[in-house]
Amino acid sequence: MIHREQARLATTAEQFMAIEVFTELLASTDPALVGKNLTEQLREVTGARTVLLVKHPERTEEHTLIHASPERREKLFSPDELELLCPGGYPGILPRMTLEFPDENPLKKLLQEKGITSLLLFPLSEKNELIATLFLFDLPGMERIDETVAIVTRLSPMIALSLKNSLSHERIEKQAAELGLLTGKLEQRVAERTAQLEEANAKLNKSLREKETLLRELYHRTKNTLQIISGILKLQAAQITKNPEVEQLVEITDNRIQAISLVHQMLYTSNDLSRISIREYIRNLTALILQGHGIEQDRISLSLEIAEHDFLLDTAIPLGLTLTELMTNSYKYAFPDNRKGKITISLYVDTDQNATITYSDDGIGVAENFDFASQPSLGLQLIFNIVTEQLQGTVNFVNKNGLTCILTIPKTEYSTRI
Repeated sequence: MIHREQARLATTAEQFMAIEVFTELLASTDPALVGKNLTEQLREVTGARTVLLVKHPERTEEHTLIHASPERREKLFSPDELELLCPGGYPGILPRMTLEFPDENPLKKLLQEKGITSLLLFPLSEKNELIATLFLFDLPGMERIDETVAIVTRLSPMIALSLKNSLSHERIEKQAAELGLLTGKLEQRVAERTAQLEEANAKLNKSLREKETLLRELYHRTKNTLQIISGILKLQAAQITKNPEVEQLVEITDNRIQAISLVHQMLYTSNDLSRISIREYIRNLTALILQGHGIEQDRISLSLEIAEHDFLLDTAIPLGLTLTELMTNSYKYAFPDNRKGKITISLYVDTDQNATITYSDDGIGVAENFDFASQPSLGLQLIFNIVTEQLQGTVNFVNKNGLTCILTIPKTEYSTRI
């Protein structure tokens, strides 16, 4: 019966402290208030004659009494005596009764001088950091000690956390007060620096706008220059007696010029002065080539499956020239005698961000064992040189059900500018 009664008493005490003390304690940011509430309530619940809460030193600080209950006992120990009492100031585990201390232990003499007959201490730690130590002196009878140990041990993590928070808040407020002395000077320096940065940014933005204007003008003039070259080429060709080979050469050259000119035209109207939409570019380019050859879509249809990606100027132009050569080759050789057919161009980017462009026609194809790489044709030489040398990619031809050309371009070549 005695043990069950003690268990009920312990439960009641824990509930009392948790509800009445720790709700307020956890909400407090003042270490002195935390210490006052804690020591007074523990003294009332446990019956201890004296309860002390001692903060451990940080760097060069000494042990500091946060609160004593009753308050008249706050001078009970000096800082040096507190250092001796706190964990680390003595070896081993302390006895609970003063008389049980060995005679050579300096604590026994200290406690006897203070008239203390029993002692309980509880280190308060948070994540292995010792925050403070709670001392209970002169408990009324040994039968209350085990109950007190159970209560305080269970509640000590909550106490440590609350105390750490309040001490941190106190330290922050102190630092804030010290920093507040510098606020005026800092604000003045920030204002001066902000004004300097705003002025520098205004100059940079002005310079950037000027450079963008110049760059757009350069693209516009380049496009116009290419159109003038194309026009001169056609005028000179018209003065030559009709020669199919010359006419064909002029047409092919004009297609190449249009492939380059189209990129500059798109860049001139683009928000990004170094990249263009490859889908829009290929769509516009193929339309120009169809128009230039006078091909009707009911005879040779065009299917585009282009993923939406932005390509750099340095990649878009070579790719445009390559597609121009492939389409010109198809119109010249793949569909003789007004044969109907289809050209398909697809572009996708794999998981490694490498681009694959597949060009195919369903024309008559080429002879078996045809060696594309060794042909003297300028168009084929351009394709291999552009893709393998300039774009660091690969070229593969497949002669089946017409002709298919597969181009691969590594990510760095179309998405990164050094």
